[in-house]
This record gives sequence, structure tokens and C-alpha cells, in this order.
Amino acid sequence: MTIRSAEFDDIYFSPDDGAAETEYVFLRGNNLPQNWIGRDYFTICETGFGTGLNFLVAWDLFEKTAAPQQHLHFISFEKFPLAPDVIKDALTPWAERFGHKIDQMLSQYPLRINGWHRLDITPNISITLIFDDVNNAIPQLDTPIDAWFLDGFAPSKNPDMWSENLFSAMRRCAHQHTTAATFSAAGFVKRGIAEHGFTVRKDKGYGRKRDMLTATFSADETAPKQPLTAKSTSKKIAVLGGGLGGTAAAYFLAQSGHDVTLFEQENTLASKASGNPRGLYNPRFRKEYDTESIFYSSAYNSAYKLFKEFGDEIDFTPCGTVHLINDEKKQIRLPVTRVTWNWHDDHMRIIPKAESKDICGIELNCDSLFLPDGGFVSPHKLCHKLVQNIKVVHGYKDIDYSAYNAVIFAVGASFMDFPELEGIDLHTIRGQITSVKAPNNNTIKTLLCYGGYSTPACDGEITCGSTFQRWRNDTDIDPKDNRDNINLLNALLPPEQHIQEDQITGGRTSLRTASQDLFPVVGHLKDNMYVSIGHGSHGLLSSVMGGLVLNDLISLNGQTPLPQNMLNKLAPARYLKAKA
Repeated sequence: MTIRSAEFDDIYFSPDDGAAETEYVFLRGNNLPQNWIGRDYFTICETGFGTGLNFLVAWDLFEKTAAPQQHLHFISFEKFPLAPDVIKDALTPWAERFGHKIDQMLSQYPLRINGWHRLDITPNISITLIFDDVNNAIPQLDTPIDAWFLDGFAPSKNPDMWSENLFSAMRRCAHQHTTAATFSAAGFVKRGIAEHGFTVRKDKGYGRKRDMLTATFSADETAPKQPLTAKSTSKKIAVLGGGLGGTAAAYFLAQSGHDVTLFEQENTLASKASGNPRGLYNPRFRKEYDTESIFYSSAYNSAYKLFKEFGDEIDFTPCGTVHLINDEKKQIRLPVTRVTWNWHDDHMRIIPKAESKDICGIELNCDSLFLPDGGFVSPHKLCHKLVQNIKVVHGYKDIDYSAYNAVIFAVGASFMDFPELEGIDLHTIRGQITSVKAPNNNTIKTLLCYGGYSTPACDGEITCGSTFQRWRNDTDIDPKDNRDNINLLNALLPPEQHIQEDQITGGRTSLRTASQDLFPVVGHLKDNMYVSIGHGSHGLLSSVMGGLVLNDLISLNGQTPLPQNMLNKLAPARYLKAKA
């Protein structure tokens, strides 16, 4: 039985043979494999990922025809992502042909949450899978596209997808050899493609379809892009800073084959703000799904997948996170977030207070936003894991920046020691966490976020915190802060589980670094210099995403497939231009 979309009342692929349809319409229609012969880096952009069948067919052909140094990057949009088990069932007819490929694809498949999700399937095959309405997302795509697979559902079923936004993106991302193919021969589709610089041809359709369209960017038009012919060769890179921002950047760049040296001023990594024994990986929730939300939603998936891969080595504990809707601002923001962020119920839902005890272990006096995949890791262990195979030098003295192709400043609270960072509006925030002996009758099962936060018991201890003090720059343990941390937690706990001061087993204080708008600063600074800083709020997510961003900017010579509004928002230019 052919899988059918409930939203569009249409089938995902031909009932005759979906793979054969893909080969006829999209591979033959884009002159593949001939067009990727001799191209070290080839990018396909698809509208409508669905079951991933088009990707599997393209991957299979690329594997059979491409040279060892070639790389295929597949970009695909999907508004209604299918569950992995549904995809596996739908691909059953091709299990023998694509068996291990199906498993590899699904092993990397993102959480079903909005965002731009990178899947590194093999060293030569990658996907940027964009879970969002194409009309929201595609205006932010600005990377050279070699071939378009215009799929999705029929224009009569899904007219909104076949829009000016799509056709404008085709022109914006076109180079002189860009091609496109679609099963549709609708007149407005043909006109839309033609009006945006393509020469369009009607061709015989597949199976029972009478016609289809193929297109090539017109030789008479000025191409906006140059084709991306290859990833950059291995570069010599210096990363300054052994906290989360620096180690994450070093990790992803080393994964791409660069020669990375990490410099850390102290005698050990993660000696300051990144050295906490436990840290929550939480998005920074916004009411609307705006530019910052795209960043944090995408970062949540990337971090979760990385932490899951590292597992016990970093104390990965996906115990779930309960965000209490316990004040007027959250009552306005979080229920709307649940709708606008468009995460599947498997990954985000509102739980009424009556259900709280079953989920988190104690009765709460308000509704909550629940993230079943939420949890914590050890930031200290994570930093060490990220650079376990990377050269680490202790001390910043006498680094010759000119000896490196790229230098990344990820120096946290030491930013004032670097004149290169002048002009970026940074400040420190003092944070103190408190460790307490878990009561024998402790029943907390999840992370609780309530203005402060607390963990479930781990090795007999609960961690709670954290203060957020912009006005202080000392790092001495403050007994009052410890009392404040446990008092915030006690306000939620049943009286018999209250924490007493004599149960405090320790604490840790450090200075986190944040920008004026509390959004991280990641991107190109000047010359061969880059920056990843300002991860003082939700840093476990932002540092991982920052590392991915810098890897793209450096490895792809700035031609990243990440959304332009996000890159612009991250870039240090937002401060440097204002200072100029």
C-alpha cells in the first residue's frame, strides 16, 4: 500500500515504483550522474523530504559513479516530518536495495522539531534537513545549488509550496550550470521557473503522468552564484579557549580534516564557566519562532545527537525537563511557544498540574512545558571529550596569528585581554550552583526549571542553581547564594523532602560571558580571525551550534547552507558596525 499524506490527501511517490520515478524525473531530469562528474562538491536541493526515497536513490547513484574525493550535500525541506518507524515501513519495498542506507539515514534522523538539522551520513554524504514550512525557511537559503528536485505534493494539493519564495530562491542560489526537474507540468509552475532566469522544457512524464518539466539556468542571465567546486583543503587552525565554545569549534573543525591546535591559558581545560559537573541542555524559549528560535531549536537537535553519541563518557542523562509555567510572563510565553515552535508532541507538550507527579515525581501547583528528551551532561567531561584527539597547548603567550589560516577566539571571560574583541558588547555574569545530599525520600525524576533549576539525584546528590548576577565579578562561594538556591527548590518540594543547610555538600562559582542581547557572537571577525563567545546563557546548546557554524564558514569558504538571518544575527558585525 502506498503511503499517503493526511495533510494533503496525496501519495508520497508513484504506486508503480517510487524509486524508478525518482530516477526518471529527478536524476535523468537533472542529467545525473553526468553533471556531477568532475565536481568535488555537489549540492542538491529538494522540496519535500517525505520518506527520504529521493535522497536514497541519489546517494546510491553517487556512491556508484562519484570519485572518492567527491562530496554530495543534499538539502531538503519538510513541513510534516514522518516518524522513523513510518519511514522504515514505507521504504520496505526497497529494503533489499537500500537496506544499510535506510538504517544509516534513520540513525541520524533528527528529532521531529523545527530547525535546520545537519546529518553527516558518511564522510562523503551529508544532508541539511530543514523541518519547517518552505515559505518560512527558503528565503534564508543563500548557497549555490547545482540541482533542484522540485518534489513535494502536486500543486493542486499543495499550492502554497509552489510560491514566489521558491522561485526566487532558485534564482538567488543559481549558477551558470544549475538545473531543475519536477514531475509537475502546471502552467504557473512553468511560468514561475521561467520568470526567474531558467530555460524550461516540457518532457514526457513518468508512468501515467503525461508531462514533466526540466530546466537549466539561462545562458543569457547573469548567474548570482559561482558553483562551489570543493570543500577547502585542510587548514591550519588555532582555537583560543578550552571551554565549551573553543572545544566545540575545535571538534567540528578537526572532524572536517583541519589541523587544529587548541590553546588554553589555564593548566586544565574547562577550568572556569564550562567546568560545572552538571549542565542542562535547554533552548532559550521565545514566544514566536523567530531568528533566535531557529538557532536554539536547531542547536537542541544537534547537541542532543552529539551528547547521545558520547553517552556515559559525558554523563549524558536524558531524564526529561519540566519548565514550570509559574509566573505571568511564562503564562503568556510558553503555551504560545508550544504552538509556534511546532515541535512534535513526542518532544514538547504542555502537561497539566494534575499530571505533574507522574512525570516529574512531585506534585506541582501549576501547568508545565515538558521536554521528554531534555536532560543534562557534565560540561567538564564534555570539553575533555571534544578535544581528546586534538593537540592542546597551555598558555596564550607568543601565538603567531599569521602562522594560521584561521584563528578562533573563544576565550570566555578573558575577552578583555584581547584587543581583537574590542567593540563587541560583552559582559560577565556571576553564577553559583549548589550541590546538596539528596534526601532518602527524594522522588524527583526530571530536571525542574522554575526560575532556578534542579537535577534529579545523581550519585546521591542534587545540583541546584544558578544565580545570575551581572553586577558581581567575584568567584568566592557565597553562603547566601547557596541558601537562595535551596530555598527556591524548597518552594516546590513537599515539606518532607525539603533541603536543609547541613545537606549542602559543595558549590561552584564562575563568571559566564554574555553579549548585550544575551545571544552568542559567532562568525568572521576580520582577516583570518573568527569568534565564538557569549555562551553564558544556554551555553551547552549555543556552543555546539557555534562550532557547526564556524566549521561551515571555514570549510565551505563562507558558502554555508545555514539560514542567513541566523548567521547575520550571530555575526560580530552586529556590534562592530554599530561602533564604527
